[in-house]
Amino acid sequence: MKENQVEDRLKFERQLWSEGYARVMGLDEVGRGCLAGPVVAAGVVFKPETDIPEIRDSKSISEKSRLLLAEQIKEEALFWTVQEGSIDEINELNILWASLHTMQKCVDAASLPPDYLLVDGNRYINSLI
Repeated sequence: MKENQVEDRLKFERQLWSEGYARVMGLDEVGRGCLAGPVVAAGVVFKPETDIPEIRDSKSISEKSRLLLAEQIKEEALFWTVQEGSIDEINELNILWASLHTMQKCVDAASLPPDYLLVDGNRYINSLI
């Protein structure tokens, strides 16, 4: 990974940490393209000094590398969680709201509440936390 890509990858976190946010939770979901099956969300809070250069879009990482990276993330994170939204929740809420609800489960599972949420996506979400 080029140096400027590493800087870009950490740009938001560094800014938030410099503003005093200690527990920045990154949130992402998977499963929204599935016709059947649950939606799954993950939330991770790192210490400000944590740097794992291999972290990038999971679609660009091999399955073997993702598994190794997942173990490294679990070891270095202050907190991590994976939560599932059921098919019933998807049917009741619709896929977008089921995804957001599943992300909220990640926030609720945190041992200490996050100060700030970084949500991967293209929508402004004011209903979390």
